[in-house]
Amino acid sequence: MIGPIVQHFLKTQKNEWLNKEIKSAMSDKKKDSLTLKASELFLVSGLTSIIKNLAEKKTISNLNFTTHIPKFSNPSVKLKGLIAKANLKADGLLRTGNVNGSKFDIFSNSGAIDHTKDLIYVYEFLITNMPDGDTILEHLQRANEEAREAVKKVFLSLNIKGEDFERIRSQLLLMINKEKPLKTSEAIKQVYFPVKEGYHLLSILYPSPLMHELRARITAMQFSETAKLARKDKKENKYNETPISDIYNLTKIGFGGANKQNISVLNNKHGGDFYLLSSVPPTLKNRFIQPPKINFFSDSLYLKLFQQGFKKLHRLFSDKDTLHIKNRRRYWIKHIIYQVIEKIWQIRSIDGGWSESDTYNGLKAYQKTWLDQAEQDKRSTLDFDLIKIDLSRWLVNSYNKQLETGFTRLGDDHKPYIETIIDELEEALQ
Repeated sequence: MIGPIVQHFLKTQKNEWLNKEIKSAMSDKKKDSLTLKASELFLVSGLTSIIKNLAEKKTISNLNFTTHIPKFSNPSVKLKGLIAKANLKADGLLRTGNVNGSKFDIFSNSGAIDHTKDLIYVYEFLITNMPDGDTILEHLQRANEEAREAVKKVFLSLNIKGEDFERIRSQLLLMINKEKPLKTSEAIKQVYFPVKEGYHLLSILYPSPLMHELRARITAMQFSETAKLARKDKKENKYNETPISDIYNLTKIGFGGANKQNISVLNNKHGGDFYLLSSVPPTLKNRFIQPPKINFFSDSLYLKLFQQGFKKLHRLFSDKDTLHIKNRRRYWIKHIIYQVIEKIWQIRSIDGGWSESDTYNGLKAYQKTWLDQAEQDKRSTLDFDLIKIDLSRWLVNSYNKQLETGFTRLGDDHKPYIETIIDELEEALQ
């Protein structure tokens, strides 16, 4: 007999799959075909088989249940995540300790090979809530057999019992990350936070389960069947007791690029997209920004602002050509280019049309199109090589101007290498 928890889980998974696959414009025959397929996909036997297969994998210890994953800050970070614990508090905030849904995420030390659809399926099962509010995973962690009776019944309905249950339980628990982090990484953004004694240097990690919960709540607020009906009734002047809510000025943030699965299970599940709530600073009086009169690179880029990046590059170009050193060079060159991009947008924030003034007659023609917002419709036809050549020349010359004795000097032979990095950021530069 199928237990209520397994039954509810399979029904929920089936409905989510159908909502994703069935489109309103489909024929009834196609819809019936997908409904039949869903009934075959979400069976007890299928779930049992997938759980057993995952438990038997030698790589299962590479998977880690965590609440905060460093890879969201930078995919190159090799640190394990951590499990943060906090008490429930009725303060109205979406925070660790206050979420009854997905309390954990999973990331892998071995990359995309472990992030399959089956893993997401098992993950969804393990974070399913039991009647007491704790997840199946939390019940599996309980110390004595009596405390595990409820979860044993859940696995019994999957025909997993006795020694089989204990073996699978011990394997699944290999995914619990029990290590306390002893170090951070320079690739993680850090902030000085004021405390009574002075400051603490904090490494900021993303709480992906909370990001998942925020996404789910916003999606339900905007696109659930209840919300859709309430909006429809309002439009037709019909009574509906469901309040209509919305959140404005939302921003989406993406993680992982083309390799979303390398970040975490939740990141893979949502295609790398999460919401950011608006955090608007106080309105300040606009400050006048002087556009370049002759050349953006010589007029607008003050070398003092780029000193840190060039000092890092001085040491890296003078070091051995190991893979790690090459990657660090690319990182700091990109860092400098992103500072340049920030300056570009500062100039673009000026009211369009400024380049038409006689004051800017000496400015290069392509830079007028590139920087003046009044010319933005013409940017799609702009020759990116003009930007690339000038930017690589500025990088080499600026690096050499900041050079201290004893470090490697850059020449024209370094420009092709720098231009390949600029090509990677073409979209951001145009």
